[in-house]
Amino acid sequence: MSGERARCKAITKNGAPCKAAPMASGFCFLHGEPNRASELGRIGGKQNRRERRRSGYALPKLDGPGSASEKLQWIFDESMAGSMRPAVANILMKVTDLQTRVWEKTRLEQQIAELQEQVTTLRSMINLRDFTSSISEGESDEASSDSISEGESDEDSSEQ
Repeated sequence: MSGERARCKAITKNGAPCKAAPMASGFCFLHGEPNRASELGRIGGKQNRRERRRSGYALPKLDGPGSASEKLQWIFDESMAGSMRPAVANILMKVTDLQTRVWEKTRLEQQIAELQEQVTTLRSMINLRDFTSSISEGESDEASSDSISEGESDEDSSEQ
């Protein structure tokens, strides 16, 4: 038994004995001071975190296809100068492409809405014209039927 090395007296969460070397207390460093272990974990976690920082890139605003080409040129220039990582440039180009597509789609939707409004106005004008012409035809029909009925009544009275 002298060939076996000493092990920590603690039992792990899964029920197996801890395999770490013990300290004077008979427990390993982590099981002997559990509060210290959690504190060290927090310190390590804080050191490994990346702070979120605002982008150092002041992107030009996208106002249409012309500004998209300016934005792409700016991304290209920054990347070639080495002031922008290629991965960042790639993402920015994809975002610019997406913004351009959204801008074009929004513009087309606006144009479609304007055209639909114009079609509605034209239909109303056509309906009004048709209504007006049907009324004027109705009046001329009434006038001609009145003159015909007057002519018939004249013939009826002369026959008697």
